[in-house]
Amino acid sequence: MTSETSLIGKLSVDLDLKSNVVKLHKMLSSRSHETSKACPGKINSLELVEGEWGKEGCVMIRNYVSYDNQVVVDKARVDKIDNENYKYSYSVIEGPLRELYKSFKVGYEATAKGEGTNFHYTFEYEKMNKDIPEPDLLFQHTIDIFREIDAYLTKEQCTI
Repeated sequence: MTSETSLIGKLSVDLDLKSNVVKLHKMLSSRSHETSKACPGKINSLELVEGEWGKEGCVMIRNYVSYDNQVVVDKARVDKIDNENYKYSYSVIEGPLRELYKSFKVGYEATAKGEGTNFHYTFEYEKMNKDIPEPDLLFQHTIDIFREIDAYLTKEQCTI
């Protein structure tokens, strides 16, 4: 959380997921355009507009339903992909979040935990001013999305 005097904040959580770390990282880093299959009510589409899926620097248009049931369209750039250590981060570069936050970066680090995954997820942001709310509701919404993706990846018929 941010302090009262600071505009810079960070939210993070550790999730224990059932899906295999390799499958999860592959879905989120190089096949993220397929996440709408896992979360059809929350993720409408991800469209590549620059670069190549699974490569640093690629830019995508994200169309999703937010925690308040509003359709959001924004643009994000992949900053870092580490396929050996299952790390991934991106920055929102255009859209409604950038009207509230000077910067908004999302990332994860996944590690194998038995047959499942420990998933460390973060939001890092800088608010435009002290009146901008913390992105707690959006953060919880994305946690719910990851749980849906996890459930999708653990289905027998899932071939990712």
